[in-house]
Amino acid sequence: MNGSDTIKSSKAGMRKFAILVAGQMISSIGSGLTDFGLAIYVLALTGSVTATSIVSICAFLPSILLAPVGGVLADNYDRRLMMILGELLSGLSLTICLGTIMSPNPSLPVICIGVGISSLFKALMEPAFNATITDMLSEEDFAKAGGMVQIASNLKILISPAIAGLLLQITTVSTLIIIDIL
Repeated sequence: MNGSDTIKSSKAGMRKFAILVAGQMISSIGSGLTDFGLAIYVLALTGSVTATSIVSICAFLPSILLAPVGGVLADNYDRRLMMILGELLSGLSLTICLGTIMSPNPSLPVICIGVGISSLFKALMEPAFNATITDMLSEEDFAKAGGMVQIASNLKILISPAIAGLLLQITTVSTLIIIDIL
């Protein structure tokens, strides 16, 4: 392979990776909409900061606890399959939340279970996504790719609450969850 082939391969790999990062960024923003929207919903439903905190813990704790397991799985199994299944099963578990929110008597424990299961699958998916850097790119692109991944991850924290706040002025938390699922 000559130098120009390497450049083409590097550019093609970075282009494919950028598409993957864009998809992950959209998914991450959708998750942020759900996280923020559910916190506001539970606070309005219960009037309890404690209940809101419990839902937030259910959303974040599995990610923290299962990240090492996700890393081991990403090293030993098909990463693409892990990402696809993680997104699919996370979305399916959010339907549990959606179902209880749309019911006449929403259940806080059911919301916690749905959020926790969704977070569990995301915790198993994220290390697979991060490991794709070495699969798709040449070593010279690792730093640039790492920066792209960090931007995509941090956008959830930066813009999801603002978008969710605006959307909640014109719609409901159910719509935010549907956006996340899609």
